[in-house]
Amino acid sequence: MTAPHDAGARRLAAAAPPREDDAEDADAASADRELQAVRPDQHELALSWAHWCRTRHYYVKPSLPPSLLGRLQARGSVRRAKDGPDAIAGAELAAFHLAWLAQPAEALDRQAFALHYLHGVRNIKTAAAQLGVSRSHWYRLVAECRARICRASQQILADNLAARERLPHAALHHSAEG
Repeated sequence: MTAPHDAGARRLAAAAPPREDDAEDADAASADRELQAVRPDQHELALSWAHWCRTRHYYVKPSLPPSLLGRLQARGSVRRAKDGPDAIAGAELAAFHLAWLAQPAEALDRQAFALHYLHGVRNIKTAAAQLGVSRSHWYRLVAECRARICRASQQILADNLAARERLPHAALHHSAEG
């Protein structure tokens, strides 16, 4: 047996054969890029909706008076909006939210969508395993759910705009402009 310093740069072990997971990881990464590239508007809308869901509490004042402990804390430690809410709002996000609520809660694609956008899961492989799907299937579920929610939200928005035009005051508004 020779000493390690005499052997020079020796390979201690052969490279491991490629695992199925490695190919799946590459497929999932390309699937994620593909999902964002195909419909970036839907992806951005879903991200905006997730942010809107997390910041909706900005719209209302707390219903309870501050506690004794809250009154004793320094006033500068809590950020308070002076000029109203600082969360984004719009009919498009409200329609998206209604479409989201209309999805069946037990559906696998809705669960994947919620984990992906609302909860911002970072380890997709583990989350997909918890749902019992592969990473590539995860991305497919998220994309299909997102597309269905976007289609439904566009329909809700169109229906609401049509209903607005049928209101009595809409006819008066149009005649005053013309």
